[in-house]
Amino acid sequence: MKTGLQQRAVTHIISTMCVVRQSTVLIPCTYPDSRYGKLNIGQWVHQRGKSIRVVSRDAFEGRVEFVYSTGGDVGNCSMLLKNVRDSDAGIFSIRFRSLKSGQTWSTSSGVNLSVTDAEVEVISQYDVVTEGDWLVFFCGSCVPSMIVPTYIWRKDGLVYSQNYATNQLDLNSVRLEDAGQFSCVLSGHEGLNSSSVTISVKPGVGNRAAVKKVTVGVISAVFITSVLLVVVRIFLRRKRATSEVQNNTNLQDDKTMKSSEGTYTTLDPKTMSADYDTLDNASETTDNRKP
Repeated sequence: MKTGLQQRAVTHIISTMCVVRQSTVLIPCTYPDSRYGKLNIGQWVHQRGKSIRVVSRDAFEGRVEFVYSTGGDVGNCSMLLKNVRDSDAGIFSIRFRSLKSGQTWSTSSGVNLSVTDAEVEVISQYDVVTEGDWLVFFCGSCVPSMIVPTYIWRKDGLVYSQNYATNQLDLNSVRLEDAGQFSCVLSGHEGLNSSSVTISVKPGVGNRAAVKKVTVGVISAVFITSVLLVVVRIFLRRKRATSEVQNNTNLQDDKTMKSSEGTYTTLDPKTMSADYDTLDNASETTDNRKP
């Protein structure tokens, strides 16, 4: 197999396709006719886990047609797939050879085919739906590529909403009257079976947003109060420590002053040393010395 010309040999135009189940789809394919001449068409390959030739797979029998045309600069090598099934999802690519030169080419990537239906899926904000919550509904797994439909949403059998080119229905703030059974229909595929989802809505705490705000406010207030208490506690501890240091300093100063001035004791005349005298003794001595 010659690989150097893979990219230039075949063009699939698109790399991904979304197709509605039970519909018919044309998987496009072109090649440069003037350069490679007449081709032997039919070597389409379906890859889903492993690669299998379409013509040799019983599941495609009676449902596949190869569209072949030549002339000019571009040749057509498309494949028409009828009554699309869920099992058809996968990658389709083509392998072909030139009848003129005998060379063989293949596509490098192919077309990734997805299959969708009208199955309804719902995503909710909470397990129990309450007033004020949001809901998102999806109709099928993807939006068809070739013919984009209008999605008709029904609630309890009556038309609820119509959305073009989007398979999503948003309920941003659920109301009590939104409770019911939801289903969808694709325009042009009205015969396609649709699943449904039943929604129940509880009253009351549709004020979950308000409750959340109050809760956040309370938590914030508690946090700020805690921080302020910590700051005040630290301040009081520092003030107490400063006061204790000041008291210790004053006490130390008093001790120093008493030590420098000395301590005075009352003199006892009976135990007094002869080197010192009292005023009374001094007076008697003076009287004795008079003539």
